[in-house]
Amino acid sequence: MDHDAVMIRSRQPVGACFDMPGSDRYASRGPGRSELRIHAKHASKSWQNLPNIWRFLRDFQCRSPLDLRLVCQRKEVHMSYYVVVGAGPVGRETARLLGEQGHDVVLTSRSVSDIDLPGVRAMQADATDAAALSRISRGADAIFMCAMAPYHRWPTDFFPIVDGTVRAAEAVDAKIILLGNLYSYGENADSPLRSDLPLDPTSRKGTVRTIMWQRVSRANVPAIEVRSSDYLGYGAVTYFSLLALPSVVEGKPVAFLGDLDADHAWAFIKDAARTLVASAVYTGEWGRAFHVPSQYASPRDLVRRTAAMLGREVAPMRCYSVAEMEALGMHELVEMQYLFDRPLLVDSSDTEHLLGVKASSLDVMIADTVRDYL
Repeated sequence: MDHDAVMIRSRQPVGACFDMPGSDRYASRGPGRSELRIHAKHASKSWQNLPNIWRFLRDFQCRSPLDLRLVCQRKEVHMSYYVVVGAGPVGRETARLLGEQGHDVVLTSRSVSDIDLPGVRAMQADATDAAALSRISRGADAIFMCAMAPYHRWPTDFFPIVDGTVRAAEAVDAKIILLGNLYSYGENADSPLRSDLPLDPTSRKGTVRTIMWQRVSRANVPAIEVRSSDYLGYGAVTYFSLLALPSVVEGKPVAFLGDLDADHAWAFIKDAARTLVASAVYTGEWGRAFHVPSQYASPRDLVRRTAAMLGREVAPMRCYSVAEMEALGMHELVEMQYLFDRPLLVDSSDTEHLLGVKASSLDVMIADTVRDYL
């Protein structure tokens, strides 16, 4: 349906009201999805809703009272209301996918502006303000926590965001889907990393991520964490996009981290969003994690393939020393260098089998990452 047509939220019969998206009029929560049932008496109370009712009839090809009756008796609309916290690349892509599926979606952050995504409304809000987020999330089936804190301020900035999200979700009885990463497994975890491994962080950032998941998983609502390796894709801000890509684009020598020939898991922003969206309708036991499916390439191979796609000469590569990183002010990279010192492999078989999400090809990931330069 068009976004300005009748929106039917999960657990809300059509007969409850013919409201525009974002209405505060919700039916009581209960099990199961909405059935298409129309109460003409209620609908006729608002002449302003007649265009919406007409679009509803048109979209479900109701050409007669009999058609309408059959649709109302047999067809279910799998629409829900979702709130996506964080308007970064993964948050925006998640909102886009949900909107394309016909759901009513709000994308919120402190700085989000108007966006041109079907079915998605942008609303400015601070996730640390649980009351404000609760008002936005009233009636939501799930809240996607995709917000990001400045890299060097994780220990101070992330916890208020998570706590506000948890309190809001508990207030409106919404599930929580947390976007995370692999830092919590720590330096001593065996590869390939499995989603059921114990969390044993060996870095400050890994400790922050572990505490975030602990707080979310202890909430009084169901929760899932989607854990991703380093991103590729348009708008990704990662070690590769910051350290290697600018030099590749300019045809200059590349300095990077760790073992340049060790295989490394790379996750696509769009695959992360697909995993988040699929998690929302997971029917198994919650309180667990899923890994974003990845493709593997060593840093050297990824640089080579990126240069080839851009038509650039492959420049020499070398590794930053710890002393160089410190001198250049890259203090945050030092503790995370272990991720590149040896192969980093990720077991995403649960995601593939239970959620039906598989990794895009590495060429697709690279092309999306460098599309501004093609």
